[in-house]
Amino acid sequence: MKSGSQLQKFLFKPSDFEKNLERLDQEDWFEELRKDFRYDHIIRYNSKVRKVIGDPKILAKLLASKEEQERFSELVHQEYIKLMEK
Repeated sequence: MKSGSQLQKFLFKPSDFEKNLERLDQEDWFEELRKDFRYDHIIRYNSKVRKVIGDPKILAKLLASKEEQERFSELVHQEYIKLMEK
């Protein structure tokens, strides 16, 4: 039983991305960004954006700096444009 519960904890442990996404969802600016389904898709599935969200150091900057929030929003927008150009 013990090894099974350890395996379950490992398999269902939220990733840094998921934990950080939950934290960002508490921010008004991020909530506004995610209201747009196109940007929500980029946030969830784009590897560059996921990497940014999954990094605890970058998360701290996003939470502290309006400038970093604007840069992140621009990254999401640019990645959306790239997707549409394919």
